[in-house]
Amino acid sequence: MYPSWKHEDCFPAIRDTILRLCERKKTWILLDEIVDALLENGTVLKFVTRKDIWKDETAKQIVANMVAWFSQKITEYENGTLPENYKRIDLIEEAYTLFDRREIEGRYAYKLRDTPKVVPKTKGGKATKGITLKERRMDERKRQEEFRKFVEELKREKVTPEEYRERIMKWRERENNSKNQH
Repeated sequence: MYPSWKHEDCFPAIRDTILRLCERKKTWILLDEIVDALLENGTVLKFVTRKDIWKDETAKQIVANMVAWFSQKITEYENGTLPENYKRIDLIEEAYTLFDRREIEGRYAYKLRDTPKVVPKTKGGKATKGITLKERRMDERKRQEEFRKFVEELKREKVTPEEYRERIMKWRERENNSKNQH
């Protein structure tokens, strides 16, 4: 069974609550603190319907699950695996930029970042400093277009399959070397 609440409905309230708690406390905010603040506010509970409640699941467990999903999406963004067409990628990017996270007692805790401009590399890379998501996407599109032109040129030359594979591998190797130098 899938929950009836949607990420795009709940995640803004979760981000805002974490931000408010971080500004107030200036240290790591634990999951229970976030959940209690969300329950106190009541905003996310309006998105929960009766069919979301499994067996003896409490409101606290449902809200903790919402926060866990929020954290998972930040992890996907950080690892470069969050799809670009994800509805709230802007919000997740903002949350990633705003918050440091670390595991405390087996769950993520949050605090405000000291360095505000941090975003991940493409395709599974780790986070880097100084490049925006827009710049990263433009660079990726440029590389894709260059590769497309390279493949078209190989087709025009009518190279053998073996030579095709070899030249593609060399192109990718050069591309990886140039990325590692930056």
